[in-house]
Amino acid sequence: MVSLRRITCFASLLLALSANASTVQLLTHEEEPNNFTKDGAIVGLYPEVAREIQSRLGQSLPITMLPWPRAFAKLQSEPATCILDMGRTPERENKFQWIGPITTGRFGFYAKRSNSLRIHNLAEAKAVDRVLVPNGWYTYELLKKLGFNNLEPTLTPETMVAMLLHDRGKLMFAAAFTLPKLLAKTQARLDDVEMVMLVNQSQSYIVCSQDTPPEFVNAWQHMLVTMKRDGTFRALFQKWRPDDTPPGITPEPYVSITN
Repeated sequence: MVSLRRITCFASLLLALSANASTVQLLTHEEEPNNFTKDGAIVGLYPEVAREIQSRLGQSLPITMLPWPRAFAKLQSEPATCILDMGRTPERENKFQWIGPITTGRFGFYAKRSNSLRIHNLAEAKAVDRVLVPNGWYTYELLKKLGFNNLEPTLTPETMVAMLLHDRGKLMFAAAFTLPKLLAKTQARLDDVEMVMLVNQSQSYIVCSQDTPPEFVNAWQHMLVTMKRDGTFRALFQKWRPDDTPPGITPEPYVSITN
């Protein structure tokens, strides 16, 4: 009888989860190798992790690719919305629900190597003519909070890299893991640029709006932990980010240089 009751309760939970899941929209944005479009399909680390979680939970929600500003606007304004891949920061902490961590990012100032520019602190970076950064991204938000008034917003990360290499800005602010792909897209080499100052280290997650059903978020988090324990997550991570280290179950602290 107890066993039957447990089976019945579990079946009811799955039905409730399935019903709630059908109302959730999954969004992402172009940031190779985490999320990107290839031959008309949305691929990358986060989509694969999301699809594996869904497969284990019996879900089949589609993933929609949007420009980052539109995806973030929807997260804040539309019900039951989740974004695959967003940095977890103190300012965002209590505004959303978090599933992860999925990746760890190192962010810093990069300069064109041939310019031999040296930056030792934020004050020196603020004195540079122009700092290139993608408009509306977490990196843009971070520098604005740090008091930068010399930002040059770009439409895309690729535009940012091209402008730096063509001397239309002395510095760019970028994530270390995205740089090789961005440089390749602009026919540049990794040694054409150099990090001149590490500013921030943070982890990124699958993030959901506060009104997303908590049983949906909890089920995804539980399944992600299970995938980390059985090795599935590590295999997916190494497929897309072979030169990086996958985060563990316990989140790492947010680190930010403020002066």
